[in-house]
Amino acid sequence: MTRNGSRFGQSFTKGALRKLATLLFTLQILDFAHQNQKDSAISAEKSNKIMKDTDWGVIQELKVEADTKAALKAALTIAMVSHSEVKGWREVGKGLVLYWGWDNRSDREGLVNEFLTPFTDPARITEVVCDWIDAQEISLSNQPDTDGDNNEGFRVESIYDDEYGYAICRITPCWITYGK
Repeated sequence: MTRNGSRFGQSFTKGALRKLATLLFTLQILDFAHQNQKDSAISAEKSNKIMKDTDWGVIQELKVEADTKAALKAALTIAMVSHSEVKGWREVGKGLVLYWGWDNRSDREGLVNEFLTPFTDPARITEVVCDWIDAQEISLSNQPDTDGDNNEGFRVESIYDDEYGYAICRITPCWITYGK
């Protein structure tokens, strides 16, 4: 470019150069927006293939280890996606198993405790589970050897319990380790 802004024998004013720069910048933004729109459309097309647009689905596997009520509620919310009602419970070893249904065969009668009213709100079943956890006198053994701290917490995990009923999840005490 020469001193007067000419290139290849053409002369441009500063105002024309600003307009040209603005136009190029606008074209870049439009191209960027168009590319993002195409990417979003491709992403939406892919997600429609793998995700259903419904309030329920299948939880193939769930495993959450935490030590807060908020984390417990979040884990139970996820666990209840497959079956939105918690109809019963059963203590198994050191854990609590929640059920959405069970076989009413006579040889299994009384193995699963039925709630008077099924729980459909994760916040309400969280309160029940918190009360159960607080009432337990379970001492955890084998505290992890760590350079950080350990705290008593819980594990919420999916479970297949064909013997007694249709389980939503199992809640058991566990150690939560805070590393440095």
